[in-house]
Amino acid sequence: MNRSSHWHHFAFVICCMGWLGISPAQAQSIDDLPYTHTLNCNAEQKSPAVGTICAQPKPKNFDESHTLRGELLRQDMYVVGLYRRALENTAPGGPEQAKIIAEQGAYLKRRDACGQDAQCILRVEQA
Repeated sequence: MNRSSHWHHFAFVICCMGWLGISPAQAQSIDDLPYTHTLNCNAEQKSPAVGTICAQPKPKNFDESHTLRGELLRQDMYVVGLYRRALENTAPGGPEQAKIIAEQGAYLKRRDACGQDAQCILRVEQA
């Protein structure tokens, strides 16, 4: 594609975005949507489940990496990955995306309802 046709393609995309009522400033990044980040043990404020996960003993070596803490962290990353992929495959701001965000929020509430019960958190993450 030469430089001239590249700009024609870019102009076409911008025109289509305008026709659809989408401005580049309104386009939302997946990172800007709720619940898209994995847990952060260094955060000042943590949800009950995150606090419980982070309080689990850290593995001392690779052989201990298959501990409850490791499994909880793996499951969290897996769920967040699936959630982000689902968001990427839906129309930004559309009803499907809103439903997915609501379901993720409900999942996190169920996980937080476990309080300090790490096994309960794991069951919720694996469900």
